[in-house]
Amino acid sequence: VLIRPTLVDDEGNPIPGLAASQWHTTDGLRIGTTLKELEQRNGKPFKIWGFAWDYGGVLSDWQGGQMSKLAKKTPITITFGPPAIMTAKQEKAYNSVMGDSQFVSSIPNLQVLNPIVVTIGVGFDR
Repeated sequence: VLIRPTLVDDEGNPIPGLAASQWHTTDGLRIGTTLKELEQRNGKPFKIWGFAWDYGGVLSDWQGGQMSKLAKKTPITITFGPPAIMTAKQEKAYNSVMGDSQFVSSIPNLQVLNPIVVTIGVGFDR
């Protein structure tokens, strides 16, 4: 199951001012949760893939934090995207965390960018 509300316009630009999604996990993870909120919920930094490629913004490793317990119960995939409206400082930070590399959520550029959850995928076994 993939929860992915429309967050971009026809040209792929983020849509500012959207109402928060009503979809959420039992512990409150939702579309629009920020990196900083999720880092706090996890109790420690985690890793995500760089932006603007096939796995762009996908959370890759909970680093043994609290959220890893949820991931063990139910396979969950979380993808981050940049905020709908970015400052010049955030745009610069975004450009520095692109590509086929993993980044720890606590690095300064990800903290400045503070991306948001844009998709939540949940896997089920037969």
